[in-house]
Amino acid sequence: MRNKHFRTILFFLAFALLCVPWNVPVAAQAYEPVKPLVISGSTTPQPSIEAVASLFTSETGIHLYIFGEGSETGLQNMRNGTTDVAMVSRPLSPEEHKEFASVVIGYDALAIIVNQRNPIEGLDFATLQQIYAAPIQNWNEIPAGDDRQLIVISKQLNRATLRIFEEYIGLKSLRPDMSTAEATTTIRADAWLGDSNGNITSWVGGIPGAIGYVSYGTALMHQKAGMPIKFIALDGVLPSFSAISNGQYPMRRELNLVYLPGNQRADQFAHWMLGQSGQMAITAEGFVSSVDTLLSAPEANRP
Repeated sequence: MRNKHFRTILFFLAFALLCVPWNVPVAAQAYEPVKPLVISGSTTPQPSIEAVASLFTSETGIHLYIFGEGSETGLQNMRNGTTDVAMVSRPLSPEEHKEFASVVIGYDALAIIVNQRNPIEGLDFATLQQIYAAPIQNWNEIPAGDDRQLIVISKQLNRATLRIFEEYIGLKSLRPDMSTAEATTTIRADAWLGDSNGNITSWVGGIPGAIGYVSYGTALMHQKAGMPIKFIALDGVLPSFSAISNGQYPMRRELNLVYLPGNQRADQFAHWMLGQSGQMAITAEGFVSSVDTLLSAPEANRP
């Protein structure tokens, strides 16, 4: 009898052991958390993406980790595998188009801003170039300018904003590896270097003699919040939704989400940003939608 009970116990024990390898992975798989999507790069579209992060998570179950570190840093992070999506506030080069997948989620412009107390209303290209190259030291050297020292503000290296401005103005920011020929056409050595749109607008808003260049959308939001800055017309054209949309304003730029081909979750998010919720977040920050049906929206409806 004892042997019979012993054999029965062994039978059920063996049956239970056989079941464990099949049951444990299924249970573990059911509770495995969804891997977050890491997004880094330009601080320009960052507020728009942060605004829709919780909505995207509620619809997909994918959490977003978002870091603003500059466009070039975002691309480098993606290359080394620490980022799924790079926010890049400039057009991609032909080589980058071959290397990466990308989606244009909106358009922005680089706006020239000065303190609200500055009487200057506009600058032509040649004068702006002279301001950033250093021949002009005081605002009174410009017609309608008052007697005030110029405080010129530029952007730190590895920022898409700097790259767009350099291409427009025909000057380069000082770099340690510059050739002798390149060093003859540089942005002035005494320029203050900002690392974000936020600190540049704060500097210009707090220093009457300051001038800088920033994202139009971001500057517009800061201006509406009370920052004492104003936009300067370039060759007679002020930045505005319509001037950016029709290409009349000279420093328009793309807002790109860039990712490696084959990253399906990154592709899912990038195209999700083209939907109504994503594009509303883009336009809420003062940027221009990349979706044709929204490009024709009247100026009065813009932020």
